[in-house]
Amino acid sequence: ARDMPSRVNGYIDMHMKRWYGAQFAVEAGATHVLFLDGDDLVHRDLFSLVDRNGGGMSWLAQSGLEYMHRVRRIYVRSSQFAARCGSCAVVSRELLISEFNVCAPEPCPGVFYHHEIVQRISPTARLLPFEAFIYRTDHGGNRTLGLRSVWSAKPSVLIDYLGRAIVKLALSRAFSEEDRQAFGDPLDAGGEFVTAG
Repeated sequence: ARDMPSRVNGYIDMHMKRWYGAQFAVEAGATHVLFLDGDDLVHRDLFSLVDRNGGGMSWLAQSGLEYMHRVRRIYVRSSQFAARCGSCAVVSRELLISEFNVCAPEPCPGVFYHHEIVQRISPTARLLPFEAFIYRTDHGGNRTLGLRSVWSAKPSVLIDYLGRAIVKLALSRAFSEEDRQAFGDPLDAGGEFVTAG
């Protein structure tokens, strides 16, 4: 089980890495930075879309795909994708400097919390015109509710989780060859995952 201090330290570490990575990218002349979680997938056409549309625009995914690892199926999340998935934003150089302070002499890691990134770019970002990300869930390496915590959860949480899982499963589709061509193989992404503790 993850205890609170470890979880907080993990977030601080992640945010520091994002800050230093973004600072390095800006200093190297990057026009954009994509914060991509290690277990998520990105569409092969995303970077050409960003490149074709100029350097000053940030992009946000309001829709995306959720790959349910245990059943190997895709659920289309047509809204609120950015609220669920950390891989949802392509941030422009200008915003990295003005809103995220990546040129500051001291790190500002608090601005790299996922929801903070979304909030800061939302007023000016364009919405991506296609599902550019796959959010991988149910593999034990992310913070989605796993089987162990499901059975120990309160009955109301368990009912809500199972109800949503059934609806998602009913509305899902098989992972297609077209998906594989666009995103790669989700079974190869992020290596092998094991259930924590």
